[in-house]
Amino acid sequence: NVLALDTLRAIGANESIAPLLSATTRWFESLHDPALLELGHVVTAALNHAESWLREAQDADRSLLEAGARRFALTLGRATELALLVRHTQWSETIEHDKRATASARRFAQAGVDLITG
Repeated sequence: NVLALDTLRAIGANESIAPLLSATTRWFESLHDPALLELGHVVTAALNHAESWLREAQDADRSLLEAGARRFALTLGRATELALLVRHTQWSETIEHDKRATASARRFAQAGVDLITG
């Protein structure tokens, strides 16, 4: 929970996860496998939902923001993990002609990425 509150602090005055969204967009520019593009959409949807939740929670009572901080931080972490896994998977398919990483990325995504409820 302390790390989740630190995530909110790190976002700070910026009050946005736009840099993370921008980075994942750049990472996904080289994707050409439809399955990986779909996983990229899962990442983008989770990050967009997290950013929307952050804006709404900041406008509400501070206790609401702190109460959801853990789910928010876990969503950012899982979305970033999946984004990096997808990026590696495309490399693995292109360079090594190996689809095992694709199966791994799919399994990871099935466990849930967006942990923010509501």
